[in-house]
Amino acid sequence: MRLALGAIVKNEAPYLIDWLAWHQALGFTDFIIADNDSTDGTTDILKALERAEILTQLTFSSRHHKRPQPEAYDHMCRRLAGHIDWLALIDADEFIMPETADDDLRTLLQSMSEDTGAVALNWAIFGSSGHLRAEADPVFQRFQRRGAKDRNRGPYGNRHYKIIIRPQCYAKKIRNSHHAKLRERFCFRRANGNALSIDRYGISTDINWSKFRINHYTIKSWSEFIQKKQNRGLADEPSVTRSISFFDSHDWNDEFDASAQTAAPKFNACKERLLRALGNTRQIYDASIRDMVSFVPPAKPETFDNIDSENIPKADAYRANRVVRRLQKIKLRFIEVLS
Repeated sequence: MRLALGAIVKNEAPYLIDWLAWHQALGFTDFIIADNDSTDGTTDILKALERAEILTQLTFSSRHHKRPQPEAYDHMCRRLAGHIDWLALIDADEFIMPETADDDLRTLLQSMSEDTGAVALNWAIFGSSGHLRAEADPVFQRFQRRGAKDRNRGPYGNRHYKIIIRPQCYAKKIRNSHHAKLRERFCFRRANGNALSIDRYGISTDINWSKFRINHYTIKSWSEFIQKKQNRGLADEPSVTRSISFFDSHDWNDEFDASAQTAAPKFNACKERLLRALGNTRQIYDASIRDMVSFVPPAKPETFDNIDSENIPKADAYRANRVVRRLQKIKLRFIEVLS
């Protein structure tokens, strides 16, 4: 069985290797990664791994795609139909997590009924665990506090789901980054085989973590939120950025959960293979880790009430990084005009 992971990424250089290693350890055989205007070394890392035949790299720039994420997902589903058995459509801050060490994703998917067009996995949103600064360890080791399994926690919260779809069942329409239209006769199911009941596209009526879920490390530390997340446009709406209050509204630390640590042995072996595959690009990856760890964020507000994001001072390193990105975009536009 060929099990693929499809994603669109932007400036995920410090996280890519850990994220890929995690899903290799789960049994994924193919990776199709779309690059959305990355400027932090992500593109170089993807190219190196493509040369090593570990993944396939695509380019989905916001300059040419109004909604890069759904357009990338649509492309993947169409392209992979007939070649891949199952395709997980997730983000680089999302980790597919088994309920127990005995739960095997490949075995579960092979056991699904023939009318199953996609399997929906609910989020488990993890907060900052009180961390203000970034560290070099993998995110699933650093952040071990999450939101409660409560359907009333936040507007939708952990009722969000992502899908693992059979590409041949795709009906040529991505509703949003959480949901795709299926051909007639096919349905959405939970990992335990039950039918999925939805409130709206991408939102289930309840939270089901049976067998598998998705650990969503959406904000990470305060430092990483400011450096990586705050001013980055959404993949499906590039012009929409996150306000400073986004951190507070997603900093869910209700319960301690270290269940991800059980994957460490397989993960470590997969990570070592990926690092070797980088070759000389390992220097770029290591530099991205150093930049992340050394970044000094502005002080975290004591309260997020009535805060205007634009009035929060940003560290000099972050401001300089924004200038570099703008200059790179201007350069690319000039190249396009001249060509």
